[in-house]
Amino acid sequence: MKLRTQPYSIYMKWLSGRYKGQEALYVEGKNEGKLLVHPGGLLGSITSTFQLDPHDPLAKLNSSEPITNAGMGKTLERTLLHTLEEYESISLTMDEIEDETSERSYYRITKERLDEDKTADAYEEVILYIDKELLLPLRILTYGWEGKLLGEYIYENVKINVGLSDEDFDPQNEAYNFP
Repeated sequence: MKLRTQPYSIYMKWLSGRYKGQEALYVEGKNEGKLLVHPGGLLGSITSTFQLDPHDPLAKLNSSEPITNAGMGKTLERTLLHTLEEYESISLTMDEIEDETSERSYYRITKERLDEDKTADAYEEVILYIDKELLLPLRILTYGWEGKLLGEYIYENVKINVGLSDEDFDPQNEAYNFP
């Protein structure tokens, strides 16, 4: 994933799994506000690029949030706003954990709803894993009612302030497969 904040631009490529090879590109103010999607695999070899409204249910088929909400900053912003709005009906806990596999240390912040008003929020629980060195959320888990996992977002090999240019968000970029 490549992301820049001004103008908000995001390029994503699925590297494994069912959607391996799929690409998505969104640039605020470009492509008539549409999200460009090129499927991976066999479907990608026989179809062209789709243009979708970022809020279209098809664009959110595998995510509870539109691509316009993607990225660490937007996720933290939404979580903080919800936390401030709901401060009387939530519990926040924080602990420190060590991940032996990655040899990294994290602050684990857990936000749980205390009330039973299931219409108030789609999430009963949100867990953020903030890397202690980078101070960035590298893993985010969201759970609905009855403990159903709604989303898991993991950021690996994170590089910040790498100097992305317009070319990084151009569908004509030779490194991309947008026909």
